[in-house]
Amino acid sequence: MSNIYRKIKVLNIIALPLIVQQIGAMIINISDQALIGRISVEAFNGVGLVSGLLSLVVGIFGYSSVIFNIKASRAKGEKNNNKYVYEFNSAILLSLFISVPLMIIFGLSGKEILSVIYGISGETLKQALIYLKVMIIYIPLQMLLFVYGTVFKIEKKTKYIMFFSLFSSLLNVFLDYILIFGKLGLPALGTLGTAIGTVVSLFLNLFIYIILSGKFIKYSFKNLKKQISGIKKNFIDMLPFMGQEILEGGVFTVLVNSIIARFGKIELGTYNILTQLLGIFLLPSYMYGNAIITTLSEIVGSGNKDDEDIIPKSAVIISGIFYVVAFTISLFLRNFLGKLYTENILLINMVGTMVLWFFLANIPKPFEIAYRYSLQTTGKSKTVLYVNFAINSVVIFMMFILYKFTEFKLYGIFAITFFDNLITYFIFRKIYYKNLNYKED
Repeated sequence: MSNIYRKIKVLNIIALPLIVQQIGAMIINISDQALIGRISVEAFNGVGLVSGLLSLVVGIFGYSSVIFNIKASRAKGEKNNNKYVYEFNSAILLSLFISVPLMIIFGLSGKEILSVIYGISGETLKQALIYLKVMIIYIPLQMLLFVYGTVFKIEKKTKYIMFFSLFSSLLNVFLDYILIFGKLGLPALGTLGTAIGTVVSLFLNLFIYIILSGKFIKYSFKNLKKQISGIKKNFIDMLPFMGQEILEGGVFTVLVNSIIARFGKIELGTYNILTQLLGIFLLPSYMYGNAIITTLSEIVGSGNKDDEDIIPKSAVIISGIFYVVAFTISLFLRNFLGKLYTENILLINMVGTMVLWFFLANIPKPFEIAYRYSLQTTGKSKTVLYVNFAINSVVIFMMFILYKFTEFKLYGIFAITFFDNLITYFIFRKIYYKNLNYKED
């Protein structure tokens, strides 16, 4: 147990600052939305749609930083600094090769993309395009921030990420305020001011990262041909991660929502509110997942099999504790949670009724996340994708049968969700230990 406690401490060093950074960013993002909402509903909707779309694109294509994290941490474990630098340079080049064409596509065809995907027109489309014409630079900026932020994860200096991300977010809110409403003698730029404030704060954050990362890593493009070959390999390694993001974050979510929407608008609203709350409660689990990538990759590089066993167990313990604490708090506040999102009494009451069953259904989720990240880190990302595809297909089929032939509605959805999470966790755990040639407990 003492070894587990030591590993929990190592994971905490990486994960806790990331959790604080994410919570701060969420709070500031809400404030940011409140500011743009004071311009008009059209501006609020246009900015929200563009922000969501760009975040989705960066989320899908930003896995160059994850591949860098895995390979560079492994190189650090092997004490191979040349390989570490090589992987860093490959990640920078790959991020630029992906993000610059995406930026050009959105710059040239933004109107058509937004019209086709969201079906918006008129003032909402106009405001969205005003925001997009500046925010296209968000794509390369954010992807580079991912890569440079990964350097601080590898070096276990995530406090830098916390401090400077919070500084950047606060600066963003300040710039938005003075640029949107024309304060301090500046003209009122409205939606354009929101975009400028965001880009300036991100650029400053990236500039600080570049300066500080010089303590740990250097640029070197001596053999560009070999570097480009490495980029191709890293892009191929990204594909299972991208597929996982598209499957769970896109296809599966859309299909589940389409089934629940047939139950009724109150049921759909309840499920969406609870899902948003779950995202907040699972935030520590995903940050410990980031810590797993860094720590476990370094351990794999050093060849310490015993620690490969302990890392996911340590993450399960600490992320499970965070989830149980959040779960307990949500039960005490169950009659208040719905009021954060709506004034509809029926919706508020149903959220209060369902919160217990929804979060019970997701109790295995932190454990599944820990072993999913562990498998992906140890080269089993394709296995994760295949398993999730198979299980999600069965889950969607069961939910459809539930909708067609029973009256259980949300209770049935929650029961299926519980078994989905539990079975996925056990399968991932079994594959992980089989891969390590460990005997199951």
